[in-house]
Amino acid sequence: MQISIGSKQYSFTGEATPANIAQQISEQESGLNTQKLTQKLSEALFGAPYRKHDVVDAGRFEGGVLELEPRGFERLFGSFASGGASQVVLMAPPPRVVVQKAAPQHQNVPAPPVPMDLLAKSSNGASAQNSDALVTKAALEKHPAFQLFVLPMLKELKFTTFELSTPASDPKLETGAYFNPANHCVVLSQKAELSQVVDNLIFELCNARNSSQFQSITDAFQAGSISINEYGHAYAQVEFKTQLAHIEVVSAMQVQGLELPKSAQKALRWVADTDPDFIHTRDTSKLLASFILRPHDSEAGERDVASLSTPDMYTYQALEKLSGQQLFDKLEILLGKGVLPSKFSGWTRHNFPMKSVSFKRARAYEEVVAQAKTLLSQSQDAVLKLEALMLSSDLRQYATLRASTHVMPTYIG
Repeated sequence: MQISIGSKQYSFTGEATPANIAQQISEQESGLNTQKLTQKLSEALFGAPYRKHDVVDAGRFEGGVLELEPRGFERLFGSFASGGASQVVLMAPPPRVVVQKAAPQHQNVPAPPVPMDLLAKSSNGASAQNSDALVTKAALEKHPAFQLFVLPMLKELKFTTFELSTPASDPKLETGAYFNPANHCVVLSQKAELSQVVDNLIFELCNARNSSQFQSITDAFQAGSISINEYGHAYAQVEFKTQLAHIEVVSAMQVQGLELPKSAQKALRWVADTDPDFIHTRDTSKLLASFILRPHDSEAGERDVASLSTPDMYTYQALEKLSGQQLFDKLEILLGKGVLPSKFSGWTRHNFPMKSVSFKRARAYEEVVAQAKTLLSQSQDAVLKLEALMLSSDLRQYATLRASTHVMPTYIG
């Protein structure tokens, strides 16, 4: 397939989506702003900049050609060749049936999960639905809350978009929704009720607003400038901001008389029960204390990571992604190179649990730090630094519950 813009022509393969077309043009045209071109194509084709993954309907092609007005593309491509008509032309094959594809799978760690006691799993609301009655993008965009609250958020988050899929196609959707910072896309389960899908989208857009803060925390942890415990607490603090922003929106929806799903109602009840005066004082201290100290999901089973407090939950999830090499590197950043014996390095790197049994890594982390303390017991400074790395008592108990004791083999110096 081809796209012709003025005197310039480009070939592209795959589906005729704004994102796909813009990406392939950028590969052929150096210095072109891919995001702005994607946004402009989305606006020209669908009237909305966030619809970058939508496929151009085959019915819009006449004689295999889709013609667009060139206005607005000049600044992206520079001056158009003089002479002849200026227009954007997409060359396409004969019309075909377009099947909605599942949201793309990414290796990136998604933005933090939604607190389950405040934003209930959308699958609960979907259980009574007919499995064929999936929420469509068209239905979502017609919802009054979308027009009043979601559209302004999407305009603010210029390059953020959303996609609909199912848990069968994307296992991460068991929680109802997630934000992928890698492609600035909110992925939503379309098996939930419409009002729940709208609420999930609002929450994840609030998450998207804070994506740079989440990334900064992750970068600091990977660089070794903050500990695993500091990482968990910092992540929880930012998600609290997300929670407050979500509550502000659903409160406004309630004032407008719009239907609120059970998850949004729970969020408002949590505020009313925790601090009835919040609506007047706007003092967040009581809400923050509750958010940090209570279980992430009060209904989670004891082996579910969501049964931990929100900071401990994020700490545990980070430990699940930590390798033995990364742990040893962090210890060297903290204590200095050469402080720990070389045998300890090999013991840590080679015996730390593999990714396939990542649930054992939190317990292994505790054992490695404890062994380092034993080896450096004569250095008070080292011991104090290592004690700051120890996990909370609740998290230690949970790690033992999941992995039992003695994950690492006996250290032989």
